[in-house]
Amino acid sequence: MPVTGTRRRYTPEYRRDVTCLVLDTGSTIAPAARDLGLGESVVGRWVKLERERRQAAEQERPDPHEMEAEITALRRRVRQLEKENEFWEKPAHSSPFGTKTPAV
Repeated sequence: MPVTGTRRRYTPEYRRDVTCLVLDTGSTIAPAARDLGLGESVVGRWVKLERERRQAAEQERPDPHEMEAEITALRRRVRQLEKENEFWEKPAHSSPFGTKTPAV
């Protein structure tokens, strides 16, 4: 029977602390993950992302993951604006009373 549960979420600060433990102290991923009660694959993913972030910072480039998040947000905004434009470009419905002017 599969085990289901709630997915644990970790703050960016905690993730950065864990990756610093691995990268700055020379520890390896497996013992660090075991000591903290985390999965090796989770810690390995965090370490990979932090290495990419550090490499980008050394080369004075923006963080690739921050750029991805910004691109996603911008694409969402473009879709929203396109929908708004479609609404305003639709022709107005004609009056149910016709086009005649009322008699005075």
